[in-house]
Amino acid sequence: MSESHALIKRIHTYDELKEVAAIRRELWPNDGEVALDHMKFISDHGGIILGAYRDNQMVGYVYSF
Repeated sequence: MSESHALIKRIHTYDELKEVAAIRRELWPNDGEVALDHMKFISDHGGIILGAYRDNQMVGYVYSF
C-alpha cells in the first residue's frame, strides 16, 4: 500500500480563499456564500484558515474563528 500525504498550509491570499470558497460551494451548494473579505479578515485577525493540498490542488480546508 502506498502512502498518501497532504501538505497543510495556512491560507492568506485571496486566490487561496477562492479555492476555499469553491470547495465550500461544492460541498454545501445551498448554504449561502461566505464573503472573501470576511474570510480574509478572520485570517488576518486571529482566526485560522488552513488548506490541505495534494499534488498542488486544495482538497480540503479548516476554517476556524
